[in-house]
Formats: sequence, structure tokens, C-alpha cells
Amino acid sequence: MRPRQLFGQVAIRCGHINPAHLEKALEIQKQMVRRGEKKLLGMVMLEKGMIDNEQLIDILRCMEMVKTHSLDISSDKFYRMPV
Repeated sequence: MRPRQLFGQVAIRCGHINPAHLEKALEIQKQMVRRGEKKLLGMVMLEKGMIDNEQLIDILRCMEMVKTHSLDISSDKFYRMPV
């Protein structure tokens, strides 16, 4: 059984964000949790303008592809799904 692929990792691999965006979004998410708010990372990125609606959908499609086909996003066999 493969470990699940995290949203931020898939978003980077798909080319929609860079590692700095991921770190910033994770920090914002941690601050929200401290205030008692829970938000999915994709929603944090969307609300902060790091990604748009189409990119969010593309990342979710890529995540589903990874899950369905048991792909490892760090492998060269991983490819972006056309939108």
C-alpha cells in the first residue's frame, strides 16, 4: 500500500505552486487551526490567491489519478492530466 499523496506535493508536481507557496499556505493553515478554524489546504491556497478554481480542480484530478492508478508523484512516470 502506497502512502497517500498530499495536496501540496501534488500541487507542486503539477506546476501550480512552488515550495515557498506551500510553506506559506501551511503556516496560514496552522494559524487558523490555533484559532479553532479548520480549512483544507486547497481552500487556503484558493482564498489567498495562490491558485485559482481551475488549478484547484486540476490538482484534485491529479490526486484522484494518483490514487486510482497507484502512481507515485515523485516518479518520472507521473504526468499532468490535461484539463
